[in-house]
Amino acid sequence: MGLKMSMLPWILLFLSVLAATIPYILLVLFIWWMDRYEREPFGYVVLSTLWGAIGAIIIGIIFSLILLIPAAMLVGKNMADLFGTILIAPIAEEISKGIFILIIFKSLQFDNATDGFVYGAASGLGFAMTENFLYFSQSVGSLQNWIIIVVLRTLFTGIMHMITCAIFGAAVGYVKYNKSMAKKILIPLFGLGIGMGIHSIWNITAVWQSKDPNTYPLVWGILLLFIALTTIIVLFLLSLSNERKIIIKHLTAESEAGLIPKEHIFYISNFLKRNRPGWIHPSIRKKYIDCAVHLAFRQDQLENAGNPKKIELLKRDIEKQRQEIKRLLGKE
Repeated sequence: MGLKMSMLPWILLFLSVLAATIPYILLVLFIWWMDRYEREPFGYVVLSTLWGAIGAIIIGIIFSLILLIPAAMLVGKNMADLFGTILIAPIAEEISKGIFILIIFKSLQFDNATDGFVYGAASGLGFAMTENFLYFSQSVGSLQNWIIIVVLRTLFTGIMHMITCAIFGAAVGYVKYNKSMAKKILIPLFGLGIGMGIHSIWNITAVWQSKDPNTYPLVWGILLLFIALTTIIVLFLLSLSNERKIIIKHLTAESEAGLIPKEHIFYISNFLKRNRPGWIHPSIRKKYIDCAVHLAFRQDQLENAGNPKKIELLKRDIEKQRQEIKRLLGKE
């Protein structure tokens, strides 16, 4: 019996690795799969997740320490720790998670709010993987405590990190091709601020719960997360709907110019109908759909682009996709 009990912490430590990673890896894959019209390069999504799990953690710790040390000198350690939880951590962690989104902002693979949501969610979930493991591993002395920590952090705290960074990513993607410099600055800052606010309120309810569990303040935090998650899911679906409208709009113009058959637009713009047999040869279907969707998005970006170099780059890419579609349809 004593040997089994002595093995328990090691078993829970191993399970902590699995509990911290597997659920969120599956969630990242699901979110990437949900980006149905033009999925982000999988390598970029992996990099975003790794950034959250490693880079954001390191920068977040450094940033927090830089702010905590002078705070402790000014107000004392106990008060500084409280400020660190409800104010400094949300600021430091949301900024550190969002850095990767800013790094890839200029990439042509980063098109719109949907893409920003995917990259932001991946970074947030990567951050949650590492943070959760650290918390899980500190609770291996008690099976009951370990289970409680795993359930609460997996279902709520980790999802909070996903929501807050996804909001910032979506805000950055929303203004990617906006010509207003003011909007390009203010809207992402607004998104970052919302993320920090949600993060801070969640931490406040968690601290309050530990001080006064009889009032169940964490229930309010969970309610907040539910509202935020529901809102961002609705916005994500609206963004997907907008992508479909973009595809229909620009492929209709290409059809009128004789590039693609008009009846193909229905299948290309409907990811549930794309794999139906008969409308296009199966050997070219995937490549044809990818080129057509890519062409539509580049046309939409060209309408909103203001930078002459980017305009020229988009025009070359549009012509490249047209030539590839002609080749696939045997129109060369």
